[in-house]
Amino acid sequence: MNTRSLIVGALSLHLGALACLAQQRTSIAEAPPPRVEVPRAGGAVPMTMVRQKPSIELMINGHGPFEFLFDTGCSPQIVLDGEFAREIGLESAGVQLMGDPASPQSIEAQVHEIAEVRIGSVVCTGVVGVSHDRSGIYGGDAPKGVIGLPLFEGATVVLDYPGGEFRIEPAGLPSPEEDARVVPYSRHMGAIPEIEIDIAGVEAIALIDTGAVSELMVHEDFAKTIPLDGEPEVIGRGRTVANDFEILAAPLDGDLGVGSTRAGDVRVTMNSLFDHANLGSGFLGQFVLSVDTANDRLRLEAVEGAKKPERPKRYGVMFRPDAAGGPLVVHGVVPGSPAEKAGLRTGDVVLTIDGETTAGRDQMEIGAWMRRPELVLGVEREGEEIKVRMELGG
Repeated sequence: MNTRSLIVGALSLHLGALACLAQQRTSIAEAPPPRVEVPRAGGAVPMTMVRQKPSIELMINGHGPFEFLFDTGCSPQIVLDGEFAREIGLESAGVQLMGDPASPQSIEAQVHEIAEVRIGSVVCTGVVGVSHDRSGIYGGDAPKGVIGLPLFEGATVVLDYPGGEFRIEPAGLPSPEEDARVVPYSRHMGAIPEIEIDIAGVEAIALIDTGAVSELMVHEDFAKTIPLDGEPEVIGRGRTVANDFEILAAPLDGDLGVGSTRAGDVRVTMNSLFDHANLGSGFLGQFVLSVDTANDRLRLEAVEGAKKPERPKRYGVMFRPDAAGGPLVVHGVVPGSPAEKAGLRTGDVVLTIDGETTAGRDQMEIGAWMRRPELVLGVEREGEEIKVRMELGG
């Protein structure tokens, strides 16, 4: 995973999840599990969706409640924004350098020993977490951080997407022989559930990643082996330190199956960098997802009348960041997108977004701006400065 990828407008599929996935190569993933106290009847709290990702409220050391994302693609027990960690008085127990494959020591994170994390009636003690600057990921309304499955080791985590509820249960799931919807999982990078899935008759291994807004993401080479309903179309462009690549998408010609649970109308996203399949909340959001961490089992339950999450709207802009950290250059515009309708062109230099300069801004901050429902871009085109007004869905 590469947090340096700039995928704005048509994609932004994975940005929040990438920031958490990048941390899994660090020793923090080897921290001892916390003690999890779950009432016999289980514990439940409301779950909302923040930019297509599950979010809950929790207490930390008696402070709160605070909003946190729940991400099965996150291997630390808890990841906090650095400023927030200081605000609630968390002391550093050390420093951990983290990053991504292209820059493996690009983030200096503080390690924290947290006495208690409370989610409703569920209490986790002896928690080990990390913090770093996350201010650019969502902007001013950012959740305070992310929690992962390791926070609840030994319990069963239930995400009732249609019912808007997050539950922790002490009992495990039945075996696959007892319930055909149940599948075993292995732990990718020590924490992320990795399961066998059926993609329109083609067997594959996929990660379960609630922090991704995509439906099904695969490598473009693997995409050639599965039936698609039409030719893939470019929906975005990503860029890393050493790579510049296209993001493609096409509908799946057939159903996607997890155990005996199947669903159609699946959008397949493909790229040239990520070498594993990935099921995100764009697909999972129509089900009740249960993850039994004691027995490494997982279940997707269909809910009668449940609707699939709406696909996120994008402006359809593909940016190429200036090598010197200057203004953004429009690398491409998706045909039929709001950006094209607004008159944005390839080669335009975006100097400002809603009056804020783009110079020196990182990709996370630009990505947060590009999720606003309306934008006014200050654009330089052929030596002249013009304004381009865009609306999502426009």
